[in-house]
Amino acid sequence: MNSDGSHCTEPTDQSGRFRKPQVTFLVTLFSTILVVCGKVNFTNLSRYSELNEKTYRRHFEKAFEFLPFTVELVTMATAPSSRLLCVMDCSFLPESGKATAGIDHFWNGCASRVEKGLEVSVIGVVEVYTPRRIHYPPSKR
Repeated sequence: MNSDGSHCTEPTDQSGRFRKPQVTFLVTLFSTILVVCGKVNFTNLSRYSELNEKTYRRHFEKAFEFLPFTVELVTMATAPSSRLLCVMDCSFLPESGKATAGIDHFWNGCASRVEKGLEVSVIGVVEVYTPRRIHYPPSKR
């Protein structure tokens, strides 16, 4: 990776849909997550990067559309002639709290029954003729 992460900002240049400060922040965030020792929180992120803790908090308060961003990255990473297959995987997370958002009854494959908890869905793209796969951000259902 370049020290400034310039190759990671190409989707902003091509589409114009993403603001450069957003993408620059994401490049800093993802590269900092790789070097943080211990828990990844705003305090530790600010210790291992040039950004302030408040900067992280402000950016996390703003909405960012990861799906269009990821679609553009997939488009850049794959050849136009490559065959792509969309895949989905659902995982069960046991939760017992009453205040947990999205808690319901979902199928738990390990227990082979319906249980109370959360379901996390991961969507990905697989190139059919190569061993390459790209994951979309997980979402709780």
